[in-house]
Amino acid sequence: STNYHHRGEIKDFRIHNRALDADEIRGLYNGESTPYKYANAPSALEVNINGTFDSNYTGWSASAESGSAASISNSSYKLLVTNNSGGTNGHAVYAATTVIGNEYVFSAEIEYTNANASLSADNSTGGGEGLGNSAIVSSGTKTVSFNFVATATTTYLFLRTHTSSAGAGAKFDNAKLEQAGEVAAYTPKSINDKWY
Repeated sequence: STNYHHRGEIKDFRIHNRALDADEIRGLYNGESTPYKYANAPSALEVNINGTFDSNYTGWSASAESGSAASISNSSYKLLVTNNSGGTNGHAVYAATTVIGNEYVFSAEIEYTNANASLSADNSTGGGEGLGNSAIVSSGTKTVSFNFVATATTTYLFLRTHTSSAGAGAKFDNAKLEQAGEVAAYTPKSINDKWY
């Protein structure tokens, strides 16, 4: 509307990524230094899913999208997922504890051996992609990742092969589940008072 005009100057204008409490506003008004403050910071950024596979794969179990479950084993400090006869899209699955509504990043290094492979996450154990999936690795060794928002307190993470051939598989390493998003919110006076 053109009916309202501001007569005067605006000395300072700030946009915050969270609501400030009364003490912070009072401190800013009085020119006090207000240090950074953690806002909704997770207690741990990385969720332990035992994804280094240096000597074991505790917590990971073998399954398949249909038919016979895959075989999983340590191979050169990586997790080898091998599709078995009568199975389709064999995979390793891990039941991760997640917080509903939080965003996570699931990543891993995939080494193509003789089967295409990818990562996925779902609310069920069937090897689905209900919460998301990574790019498919069809040659070489690549690190892939994708983000998803948890919709349950348990999220199933999958290291998947894409094959129905018996004996075909892929190797996985450095599987990580990390919480994404804001870790700390900063108030204006915390960084040299240079906010524009």
